Amino acid sequence: MTDQRVEVDTTMLVAAVRQLTRGIDRGVGPVAERTAGDVARDLHGRIPKRTGRLAATVRTSHTNDGAQVHYGGTLPYANYIANRTGAVDDARAGADHDFKMACETLAATEVRRL
Repeated sequence: MTDQRVEVDTTMLVAAVRQLTRGIDRGVGPVAERTAGDVARDLHGRIPKRTGRLAATVRTSHTNDGAQVHYGGTLPYANYIANRTGAVDDARAGADHDFKMACETLAATEVRRL
């Protein structure tokens, strides 16, 4: 009996996966920044504005992995207000789901480009 072999050329598959990975890597940062911006706007709207100083500290920044939301700066009452009002938790609610859905849309868009 002779050896039977089947060879499969995976060159096109490997190239497609690399293209997909590059597209997702390129797109995930803007998706994270949009999500962080949405959370920051929501947080800004939820913070009580007796003087407006705390609300004025809400900002986003870019990170190596995406984006983040900051608030409070050096204001000593920032955590007290956030804990008392639940503003941070309320602003974050749904953000993970929204980010996941946006990433799925990004991935689907990149797959269609293949």
